[in-house]
Amino acid sequence: MKAQEYFLKLNEQQVISAFKGKIGPAVLRSILRTTESKLVEQGESVPVRKKIFNILVELIQNLIKHVDAEARGDKAVSTLMVTRDEEGYLISTGNHLHKSMSAEMQDRIQRLNAMSKEELRQFYMNTMVRNELSEKGGAGLGLIDIVRKAGGKINCFVDQVNDYLDFLVLQIRVKTPSNFESHRPFVSLDMKYTVHNLSIESTEDSPRVLLDAVTGLLSFSGTSIPENSEEFYSPILDWLSDYVESQPEKVEVSFKLEYFNTSSSKYILEIFRQLEKLDQSCSVLVKWCYLKEDEDMKEAGEDFQLIVKLPFEFLEYEE
Repeated sequence: MKAQEYFLKLNEQQVISAFKGKIGPAVLRSILRTTESKLVEQGESVPVRKKIFNILVELIQNLIKHVDAEARGDKAVSTLMVTRDEEGYLISTGNHLHKSMSAEMQDRIQRLNAMSKEELRQFYMNTMVRNELSEKGGAGLGLIDIVRKAGGKINCFVDQVNDYLDFLVLQIRVKTPSNFESHRPFVSLDMKYTVHNLSIESTEDSPRVLLDAVTGLLSFSGTSIPENSEEFYSPILDWLSDYVESQPEKVEVSFKLEYFNTSSSKYILEIFRQLEKLDQSCSVLVKWCYLKEDEDMKEAGEDFQLIVKLPFEFLEYEE
């Protein structure tokens, strides 16, 4: 099936959300809100609406990163649709890529599709440990994370546009109907130091962070999909570096995240790496909280537990 024909055929299904144009961070938030609203109206379950949210974030950020710089006019736009059929949901994206990037993307997807669940998990952890921190964060992790969360293959459709451009469509199926939890209203980032403590208020796409140097209680809660992960997490890592040198006696770090993208995962791992530097006389405990039935979030914590040498406690909570 041709890529453009594929999107026309999708219109025959129930459309949850659709977009065609230039995609940026503001558009990402708008698409997430629209999709969320429709899924809430349909009364979908929490675990899979979180799954749809995570996959959408990774797919849209993939589009933002890989728009071809030489594309002009209608070749510079991207397409996204979330539709529903009798089997569940289809999340589909399309954009113009240079042929070399298109071939590379198709090859990577083919290799990921051939992996077992355990192979994907190991590959994800190895990639996360191997990749360097950068503004783009978890480059290479996004597609792996999509396949893991979807629990199925990524399908590709390609149109050859001209001598150097392809139009590449990625399709992911989520089989179980789902529900989204409402976002908090947008609040501007407010970052402040109070003596030895660091407090960062939550926004629509970044978590609330409370780091208390006196009690040793460090907490992260909310959503972590910042446009620039390096900019957001750098002050946290700087604070941790100083805090580790102060040789605290006891540290308890709590993660209660509704969602986090692969870019954030690199920095969460670095937070754990900083805590590993604490002297053995310091008591450290990681409390990883996850919503009941959210197996993806629980498994994410288990991945970190396998990578770092820190004690973890897994805590389930209800909405």
